Amino acid sequence: MATPLILINAVGLTPRLLPYAPRLSNLAKSGWLRNLRDVVPAVTCTAQATLLTGQTPERHGIVGNGWLWRDTGEVRFWQQSNRLLAAEPLYRTARRRADERGRRFTSAKLFWWFNQGAAVDISVTPKPHYGADGSKVFGIHGTPAGLTDRLERTLGPFPFHTFWGPMAGLPCTQWIARCAAEVVRESRPDLTLVYLPHLDYDPQRFGPDRCEMPRLVKELDDACSPMLDAAQKAGARVWVVSEYGHVPVQRAVHLNRVLRQAGLLAVRPGPFGEALDTFESRAFAVCDHQLAHVYVPEPADFPQVREVLASTPGVATVVRGGERAEFALDHFRAGELVAFSEVDAWFAYPY
Repeated sequence: MATPLILINAVGLTPRLLPYAPRLSNLAKSGWLRNLRDVVPAVTCTAQATLLTGQTPERHGIVGNGWLWRDTGEVRFWQQSNRLLAAEPLYRTARRRADERGRRFTSAKLFWWFNQGAAVDISVTPKPHYGADGSKVFGIHGTPAGLTDRLERTLGPFPFHTFWGPMAGLPCTQWIARCAAEVVRESRPDLTLVYLPHLDYDPQRFGPDRCEMPRLVKELDDACSPMLDAAQKAGARVWVVSEYGHVPVQRAVHLNRVLRQAGLLAVRPGPFGEALDTFESRAFAVCDHQLAHVYVPEPADFPQVREVLASTPGVATVVRGGERAEFALDHFRAGELVAFSEVDAWFAYPY
């Protein structure tokens, strides 16, 4: 029987922070530790897609946490469909190879992105319920049928309000780790993917230099205990990866306001204030932390837009068309122009 593997994605955990996590640090000491080669952009959806497929964004197609859907003119973030991955994820590869050898391979995907429709045996992911009257109720979704109901009977309701939004914090990571322990004990998958977001919250709220990082990392380590205990009993190996580290920033760069002042971005007035008009805009930016995809429908506008962006304080560089290949972003979902911020700056959304 093959040794099961539990792959924990502890976003924001870097080698510098590892000493504050005794149990996770012991894993590294008893095994191995390697530096992560960052993907561009170093954001959740792109990083996870690369970890899952071993490919770069121009191959797997996940060029950011969100991008412009050109056929509908909508900017969408945090899409969960596994079909968005243009490259084969590791759980499908493993299942296919096992089938070819007449063997059985089972996998669980717990809160990793691109979860819906994934070729896994067990899945749990945050997924609100949307009513016909426009109402929204937080919830989780998973497979097989009835799994999430059983988990919530055992563990209590998933604390969704601590996963997204202003109350995001430790309880969701604790719940996910206990969920992983239950899945490992009950089903013993060959591969269990577990996403723990705790270190992604306060460093973004306050800046990594203004957080009690030793406390936060110890909280993450303590939350891992039920899962690590279950792994030990199941004889499973545990690997820990991270998507990125955080850097402190001092200034926000409002690219869309700059484009609007240049007469390139259009808005539509309405009962809830102004809304971005992607169809009438000659250029607009989909901002994603320290990278922005800038969509410019008409090639004749490329030089002007590039000049406007490049002359904006806080913008480090702007690449166009085939130049995007240097960053593995030469993909149709990417903006015609891609802007990168200075190291102490980030791109904000307002227009």
